[in-house]
Amino acid sequence: MGLSLSFTVDPPTPFHSLQFHLNRGSKQKLYDPEKGRLEIQSIISELYRGIKGITKLPEYFSICILPSKLHALSLLQHIHPPCTIIYPGLASDSNLSRMQLTDSGISERMAFPGKLLYTISKVKKGSIICADTDLLSGYRFVFQDLLTVKQSYSDIHLCMDVSTSFANFDYDPVNVDSFLFNSDFVFGLKPGITILAIKSSLFKSIREDWKHLFHRGGPVTSSSQSEIICHQEVDILRLFAFMEMCKDLVRRDMRIIANEITYKSILLYHALDASASFEVMINEERDRSPNIICAKILKSIDSFRLLFRQQSILMDELFFEGNGYRVRFGNFPVHSKEQVAYLTDCIALH
Repeated sequence: MGLSLSFTVDPPTPFHSLQFHLNRGSKQKLYDPEKGRLEIQSIISELYRGIKGITKLPEYFSICILPSKLHALSLLQHIHPPCTIIYPGLASDSNLSRMQLTDSGISERMAFPGKLLYTISKVKKGSIICADTDLLSGYRFVFQDLLTVKQSYSDIHLCMDVSTSFANFDYDPVNVDSFLFNSDFVFGLKPGITILAIKSSLFKSIREDWKHLFHRGGPVTSSSQSEIICHQEVDILRLFAFMEMCKDLVRRDMRIIANEITYKSILLYHALDASASFEVMINEERDRSPNIICAKILKSIDSFRLLFRQQSILMDELFFEGNGYRVRFGNFPVHSKEQVAYLTDCIALH
């Protein structure tokens, strides 16, 4: 006689689509300026709890909600000038043009593996914004190396751009002064919301010198020094959708989300490594980003365009003079395990 087990497991709270939350916000008429002003305090307070629930940042981090990355760079430059952006990358990409910010007084440097510490050590003072992943190759920056350099220079304010790894970054916040991320990478939102999480000791300057530009959320708890402020140019309806999607992530449990991202990256890297049509840009597994995965196309680009179009997959393709085409896949929480498995099946077809 066999043993039978009967039990019911409630499924985890599902992600709602971006459109679902935008529709909810529209029904509440958040697009109306008067209605938006009445709701802004509760929305930004809820968003604060959602961001802290995702990132697990300590209570001594305050949060600025901004309309663009350029706004965040301007704030950092104001607090701790001059401001320098470090782009980690491959030497083969050295001739690529990057975003031009020279008019704003913000300098840019490109650092390659092996030259990263040398490049950063030349800055010595001011705000350094360093992305954790190269968007053109999928190279993952070794964060500990940067901390080693920073410890030698007390005049460096370090900001980590974790836009691609917002849901699964594992940096020690003690040694970082601020974190920067854009909502479009993780949630599929159009550009328009940038979050700057910054230590409260540095936040005071922003709050006092720029207060006329922000809605203020006030202290989060009576015992907390952290605050949240929202720039007046941020669209309230989009902010509402961002807040609700953050709550979706927290309900799922961030440990599950991080494990899913790792699992999906293994699936995708394995499919690309096994294919004769692709060559992954980063050879060393320890240097591979789980969030941005780039590969060279070794065959005709036209056949891939046709294949992915037939399978309703939007392919992000990049062209490099002399190096041909490469494709880039984003592995974010909005992409389900089933979607990534479907993508790997399509890769195997070619």
